[in-house]
Amino acid sequence: MIDILLVEDHRELAQLIVSFLKRDGFQVHHVE
Repeated sequence: MIDILLVEDHRELAQLIVSFLKRDGFQVHHVE
């Protein structure tokens, strides 16, 4: 599990995670 410690980095980190999951073939449901 990834703990997000810096709120200002949340969006950028989330995009990296989404890209990683998509690369591995996961279906990603992004909730704003």
